Parts: sequence; structure tokens; C-alpha cells
Amino acid sequence: LDLSLNHLVRLEPLGARPLLRLCTLQLANNELSSLEGLGTLPSLTHFDVSYNALASLGGIEGLRALRLLSCEGNALATLSPVRQLRELRSLVAHHNRITSLEGVQGACSLDW
Repeated sequence: LDLSLNHLVRLEPLGARPLLRLCTLQLANNELSSLEGLGTLPSLTHFDVSYNALASLGGIEGLRALRLLSCEGNALATLSPVRQLRELRSLVAHHNRITSLEGVQGACSLDW
């Protein structure tokens, strides 16, 4: 599902109904300031929230199957929520305000 290059400001309608088979969700270049309301996406493996207005990745903790996360071009100071993502293989987080790598070590499947 590609919803990039729109003017989305929140995700609440997305989480209203579980998208059980959704594997890829692209939300790049929107106006998202929060990922709350993401809901349950048990099959999601690729998630792109690059170039939004995110100060936090709070809300991704339930994405247990996630393998690729693109979150570059936001206002993130920490990546701590990724510690919950045990299947994460690739993390793209350049052009943020990251001051700590806390939590990245917890994502034990990341290729260093």
C-alpha cells in the first residue's frame, strides 16, 4: 500500500480495521507527527515513514514481522522503539536528530 506524497497527518483510520495481510506500507513525504493509531499489522515487513514530521517512533512496537524500516528525514532523537523489532534487518535513519543509539542493540537481527 503506497500512500506517499499525500497530506496525511494521522493514522487513526488505518488502525481501525486490521490489515492482516499487508506486507508493505509506504507513508513517505506526508505530514505525520505520530505513529500512534498504527494498529495491528502482523504481516508488515517493509515500512517507510521517511520525510514526515516524526519526533518519535512510538507505535511501531507491535510490528513484530518488520524487516525494513525507513525513517530518514524526520526529527527523531532516539531509535529506542526498534529494540522491540526482533526481525528487523535494515534500518535507514539518516537526516534526523539522533543523539543516542539506545535500543538499536536490541534489534538483534540488524546487519551491522
